[in-house]
Amino acid sequence: MKPFGIRHPWRWIALAFGVMVLTGLAARHGLLPHPLQGKPLPEFIAEPVNGDAYIFRPAMGRVIILEFWASWCMPCMVALPRLEAVHAWTKAEGVNAEIYCVNVGEPPERAASVWAAKQLTMPLLLDPHHRVADRFRVSTFPTMLIAANGRVEEIKIGTRRTHPETLKERIRYLLATAGAPKTPTHTAHRRH
Repeated sequence: MKPFGIRHPWRWIALAFGVMVLTGLAARHGLLPHPLQGKPLPEFIAEPVNGDAYIFRPAMGRVIILEFWASWCMPCMVALPRLEAVHAWTKAEGVNAEIYCVNVGEPPERAASVWAAKQLTMPLLLDPHHRVADRFRVSTFPTMLIAANGRVEEIKIGTRRTHPETLKERIRYLLATAGAPKTPTHTAHRRH
C-alpha cells in the first residue's frame, strides 16, 4: 500500500473536496439534519421593503414559514407562486400561519420588481448583507424553514415538497399537534 501522507498532498486535497461535495449533496437531499432542526427559532431583525425594521421573536401557537430566495434563482421563481397560494389560503381561512419571504443579497428595487411582476402579497423582507441568511445557515436557494411554537420543525432546500396542498397539510398537522389557536397573532414588532 502506498503512503497517503505529506509526500502526496493532492490526495488530501482530493479527499477533502470529495467529503465537502458528499456532505453538500446529503444536506441538499435531506439526508443530514440542518443544524437548527429541532432548535428554538432564533430572533432576527428584518427590513421590509417599505417601513421600519421588525424584530421577529418566536411565539407559541403559530406556524411561521421563512422562504429565503433570490431573483436570479429559477427554482425560487417556481416556489414563490406556490407559497402565494398557501398565503392566500391562510388569510381566507383564518389559519394561524404566517409566510415571510426573505430576499437575500439583492437591492430592494430588484426584489420589489419580482413582487410586482408576479403580483405577490406575502410579506417581503430584505437581507441585503446576508445577516439573516447567515443566522439561519442558509447557503442554497430556495430554502424554506418551517417553525411551530417557536421551534424549527423542518428545513426544505429546493422546490421538492413545496406543492401548496402538501404545505397546507403540514401546517394543519403542526397546528393540530400544537393545540394552536385558530386566529392569527402578530410575530413582528416594530423596532424602536
